Amino acid sequence: MQLIRSEELRRALIELDEQVRRHEMAYQTLATLVIDNTGVLLDYQSLLQAVGDAPGPNTGAIEQTRRSSELIASAQLMQTVSQTNLVWHQGRLATAQAVLQALEDETD
Repeated sequence: MQLIRSEELRRALIELDEQVRRHEMAYQTLATLVIDNTGVLLDYQSLLQAVGDAPGPNTGAIEQTRRSSELIASAQLMQTVSQTNLVWHQGRLATAQAVLQALEDETD
């Protein structure tokens, strides 16, 4: 890093490195949440696949599962995790673009 003359480029590289490290640590927590809640969603998907196109007598079980607080909470958590992940990736992209811009400015 000491060989890089551009203060802007050094700052951008340090920020990118710190951001990647923070995201890696936080992602471990999110991954645990996803793993813990995936079972509920997979169980519901399995129920739907088992019933297929002819729900008939299983309609009540499907509705009961669909309205369960556990399924709703799992789906909401997955949505939140996905949105958080998107925001993180957008932030990392912006930081990487700042590094690229600093590199371009350095070569001009």
